[in-house]
Amino acid sequence: MSTYQAHKMENIKKKVKGKGQAAIEFIILIVILFSVFMVYTISTRTKMDEIRNEKEYLMLKDVAKMAQNEILTAVKVENGYFREFELPNSLEGINYTINITGLMITASTENHEQSFLIPNVTGTLAKGKNIITKENGTIRIEQ
Repeated sequence: MSTYQAHKMENIKKKVKGKGQAAIEFIILIVILFSVFMVYTISTRTKMDEIRNEKEYLMLKDVAKMAQNEILTAVKVENGYFREFELPNSLEGINYTINITGLMITASTENHEQSFLIPNVTGTLAKGKNIITKENGTIRIEQ
């Protein structure tokens, strides 16, 4: 093999070696970028779940407080009070229950529960239209 051919072979080996190193560096860069993307995605999803959970809690609290306020208003007014109010059928797609047990109004979802004190009332709360009345000092709720 001549000197020219040996020199040419060395240049070819250097080029191949340089291309191989560039390919490995490129793969390492892709792996690092993918890892950063996955960490970002996981942390964003976790934060979104926390926000969704907090929103559910606050919506449940609002609906229970709204019902409590309707009852407390009826207590303060004179006999003959009549009012219609509505409770939402769902909390932006989240199913919930609401009921009166003794002197407590309780609203709950799969993840949360809210309870508030109320005076003595007769009847039950329901999603949708409710009617609250006060006759002879008795608060009555019906659908």
